[in-house]
Amino acid sequence: MAVHITDEYGCTQSATVFILVQQTSAIYIPNVFAPDGSDNNRLFRIYAGAAARVTSVLSFRVYDRWGSLVHERLDFDPDDPLHGWDGTLPGGRAATPGVFIWYVEFAFANGRKKLLKGDVTLYK
Repeated sequence: MAVHITDEYGCTQSATVFILVQQTSAIYIPNVFAPDGSDNNRLFRIYAGAAARVTSVLSFRVYDRWGSLVHERLDFDPDDPLHGWDGTLPGGRAATPGVFIWYVEFAFANGRKKLLKGDVTLYK
């Protein structure tokens, strides 16, 4: 945005201002979970409150330390516990405790998309 000012003597001054609006979010993704633990922490899942303005989780993927995909869900509503990871591997075996890498892509109400990534520790 450019601003031009002229005083009563005809002197002008110009300035350019760049305004960056950062989208803060109310998205929470835990960094540890225990599938065999309490009910509150049995699933590794996404929490996105109304303030986050997330309209859809486009993809939610979890990988083991060797890069193998162990969990994937596509196109679901945020905060839906049915799409959390329960610590099982493909084929139904329980994963051993360790660190797993996750990627989540969100769609927001303003039409933007955002990719978040991190790690989660599976604890038993």
